Amino acid sequence: MMRYLISIGAGLAAAIFFIVPMKGAMAAGVTMLFAPLPLMIAGMAFAPSSALTGGLAGALLIWALVHEYYAVFFLAWAAFPAFWLTRLAWLARPAGEGESAEEDGLVWYPVGGLVFWSALLGAGVSAGLVLAGVIWLGGYDAFLSQTIRSLTPILEMVLKAPSGPKLPEGASVGDLARYAALAIPAVLAAWATLSYAANLWIAGRVTQMSHVMKRPWLAIPEHLRMPQTATFFFSAAFLLCVLTGLPRALGLIGLAALGIAYALQGFAILHAMSRGFQWRNALLLPLYFATFFLFPAPVVLVALFGLAHALTAGARRGQRNSGTPNP
Repeated sequence: MMRYLISIGAGLAAAIFFIVPMKGAMAAGVTMLFAPLPLMIAGMAFAPSSALTGGLAGALLIWALVHEYYAVFFLAWAAFPAFWLTRLAWLARPAGEGESAEEDGLVWYPVGGLVFWSALLGAGVSAGLVLAGVIWLGGYDAFLSQTIRSLTPILEMVLKAPSGPKLPEGASVGDLARYAALAIPAVLAAWATLSYAANLWIAGRVTQMSHVMKRPWLAIPEHLRMPQTATFFFSAAFLLCVLTGLPRALGLIGLAALGIAYALQGFAILHAMSRGFQWRNALLLPLYFATFFLFPAPVVLVALFGLAHALTAGARRGQRNSGTPNP
């Protein structure tokens, strides 16, 4: 009974994080990024079903206080990702011959796989919103036009502010609104990916410090390696960007989500490579300062580094296995 009460409490807390920006306080929109966190803590501490139970409780609260559409979005944004990622984090199996296991003798679901699924879920949420708008308005062109019309007055208000940014010469508010309409779904996918990965890491740390986490803690720099499957998804997203209309929008969403995942792998590799190096802090601190002040250019470079490492690692695995007969 106590476990179910805690799960429901986590769901209500997640719903509050979600409702604050929905009620008009857009300055508190950052709280929505942490809506999955209470559910993930419950899922990591007890069982994935706890995250699902809390998610359903939070959705019912949002249904009662706001609207059923927001409740459905809450399930897609917070409840299902929290349940699915904690379910994967709980997966383990006995080590096979030649495999390296943890101290408990089990092989746990890899950290890179969890980050990869964070990217898939982040891309799925953003793509789902775009597809819902396309179906609702009767086509992608209608969806894009409606988004531009909605963004234009907001951008005009921002540009008219005394301290607001100024448009480049020859550009119009309509052009800026169009670029923003094309970029927003990809930006949402990137932030969703980062949110899921960060929330899962925080949930793991909280449950580890509480001594209730069943999964052993794995060192992130040495274990965050994206699966080889991610490169095929990245290639498919890149090919979609060559097209126009809805396929290009979906391709940009996939590139943004997987780009954040590869950037996390790039940062992890840099941490692993510099471990034990005398000037480690002198190298890493400027990188993080540059990431914060020059965003997003440093993130793109680190993502390319992570992608290059994944491709070369895949080539090395292929060379090692080229002479090995199939079982």
